[in-house]
Amino acid sequence: MFSFIKFFKESTEPKGVATTFMKARIPTLAHKGVVDSIKSFAQEHKMASVIRLSGTNHPLSADQKKKHAENLFQHPVEIADSKTNSIVAHLSDLSNRGHHSAHVFVGSDRAHEIQRIADHHNMNNNAGYIDKKGNKVFQFPGGIHVHQFGSNRLDLDHPNSAEEHEVSKIHPTKMKPDQISRSTSATRLEKLAGAGDYHGFKAYHPGVDENHVKSLYNDVKIGLTKPKHK
Repeated sequence: MFSFIKFFKESTEPKGVATTFMKARIPTLAHKGVVDSIKSFAQEHKMASVIRLSGTNHPLSADQKKKHAENLFQHPVEIADSKTNSIVAHLSDLSNRGHHSAHVFVGSDRAHEIQRIADHHNMNNNAGYIDKKGNKVFQFPGGIHVHQFGSNRLDLDHPNSAEEHEVSKIHPTKMKPDQISRSTSATRLEKLAGAGDYHGFKAYHPGVDENHVKSLYNDVKIGLTKPKHK
């Protein structure tokens, strides 16, 4: 028998949101890893999931970025506008939607930034983040919880460590799976597309449908010939 009491309790319990705010100039498998974690967490805890990408749209247009991201992530994507184009503005928007708590998933390179914002929020005893003008920007009674995703990234475009220098000399088609996953970035894909290296570009998409890879490659390559938006 359907329990009205159970329904009433579930429908009135405070709801959280699992979310991320990413630049993702070119949606990659690294971004997909973050989104997959959000999807699993949201499903497990029966909460909403919101994926928002910044308004930075080069070499892809906003429509192209949304299309490729949704195809790769298998999840709806929101593209930020002038009112939501920062992590603080993103959280403010989620707060205005009535979410009780926010679980923010970020890459290891951004965890410190987001944790700083969360700590500021918590120091205010959940009263809400206060901007420089003293305005209350967002309020999450259940708090902001930062979930870090990924570690030990390889920056092959600006190698510093011995490992990065070594791996930077290896063509993507010759890299080990771990080297591919740790060095995946929009900058790497941009350089490969700019050089006309489809096979290197494809190597950064193991297991991805080739129609998606070809479409993304062509859009990036054409986009690189266009001026950046000011």
